[in-house]
Amino acid sequence: MKNKSGESFGELLLHFLSNFDNDLLFSKRKYKNDKERLAFDMFTRLNDVRTVLDRLQKYPIYFESFYGPDKELISEAEAIEYHLHSFIQDIYILQERLLRIIGHLKRDLKTFDLDHDDYFKELIDHLGKQVKSTLGKVTNGSRKRHVHDATVRDSDLSEARLSDTLRKIDPTLANILSEKSVKLTTKARSHYVEEATRNAKHLVSLEDFIAPRFGIVLAHFFEQDGSKFKDRIQSNSA
Repeated sequence: MKNKSGESFGELLLHFLSNFDNDLLFSKRKYKNDKERLAFDMFTRLNDVRTVLDRLQKYPIYFESFYGPDKELISEAEAIEYHLHSFIQDIYILQERLLRIIGHLKRDLKTFDLDHDDYFKELIDHLGKQVKSTLGKVTNGSRKRHVHDATVRDSDLSEARLSDTLRKIDPTLANILSEKSVKLTTKARSHYVEEATRNAKHLVSLEDFIAPRFGIVLAHFFEQDGSKFKDRIQSNSA
């Protein structure tokens, strides 16, 4: 049975809170050794990932409802473009944060020099491939533009914004251009609500895949019981 957004990373963060000094985790004291350093670093980084994942789950609401009260100041087309570029940036941030965690784990395998390092190196490498594969599929729907393309433009929104500009210049065209702008903006908004909802589901699947496997790797580093993370993987597969 699939989990709700946040459950898998929430369980991972609770593992840290239950097994480490909370003063360490929340920067109220300095770490004393490599294991405490890793615990503090991973807890902070994983919490940052959770924050971005939570925000990405809200983009259907942003596209549906978050618009300024003064449409003459900020049109709906402009607001949709703002949400779109924010979404692109958040996907990029998510990928970079996950890959940095994976990079740090690979380096710490050498630091801790534990048994079965070859197995865990392969697992960590697999997590990196899964992150790139999943986030590479998060596109802006039928338009198939990659989310990391910072110059992404939507032709409907561009035309809507042009209509908004022209009707201010030529009041005699106001009614026709306003109607055109509303039609194009409504179409774009509906599209991005749908795509943000679809992408949110992909991200829940990524979270359910990667969080318990992070848990298994970290439990290995700290020589802790990782059975609950294995149970989570089996539960997600059911």
